[in-house]
Amino acid sequence: MSRESRESRKTGEADPALRVAHLLRIDGYLDMAMLGMWAATERGPSLLGMADASLRHPGPDERDEELLGLVRALFKEARGYRDAGDFPAMMCRMRVVEDLLALRIIEITGDAPGERGPDGS
Repeated sequence: MSRESRESRKTGEADPALRVAHLLRIDGYLDMAMLGMWAATERGPSLLGMADASLRHPGPDERDEELLGLVRALFKEARGYRDAGDFPAMMCRMRVVEDLLALRIIEITGDAPGERGPDGS
């Protein structure tokens, strides 16, 4: 275990790489669900269920919980639109969820133009 990881455990904050990995996992399930819905495959509802399951657990760092709460609410709203047959509204909500996750990943890694990552590089 790296020194940074040990220090993170003492302070209750997760390693940035772990936070990013968690958000990327959720984002990956959302990608699959969106593609499944666009393709109108029989697997679309199952893929939505997988994305939903990836959102059920808390993140590794409390700093992401507010975002994850918003993401969960928007995803639930998207599923409601799907159940009502409003495909464009569902996809809009899913896109917003993906954008929110991407922006947090950029914030954590410092990959925005002109910013430095957590390691200072």
